[in-house]
Amino acid sequence: MAAKDPAKNTSRLVSLEILVSTILNLWEVMNNLTRLRPSRKERYRVTIFGSARVPKDSWVFGEVKRLARTLSGMGCDIVTGGGPGLMQAANAGAAEAGEGRPQPFLGRAR
Repeated sequence: MAAKDPAKNTSRLVSLEILVSTILNLWEVMNNLTRLRPSRKERYRVTIFGSARVPKDSWVFGEVKRLARTLSGMGCDIVTGGGPGLMQAANAGAAEAGEGRPQPFLGRAR
């Protein structure tokens, strides 16, 4: 559901552009680093930390969950602090991808 306030829509688009740009830059950095010293790991690990106060119905929660699901589906391990909010979103997204071995305490964050 789109926000009725144009300022909120603009803010949301700017935030999404920053997120996409950051992710693309992250992949570029990873590619450059692998050229310097080839990785002996079979998988990359992506650490996601963020606000513990972001509610589940927030668009940011949904985007982080989608990002973690996509990265996990690409073979990345998702590493978080295990807390609520954005870290919970990342854990849930990784679990939805069905990749890896989730920790036994996954889902206990409130």
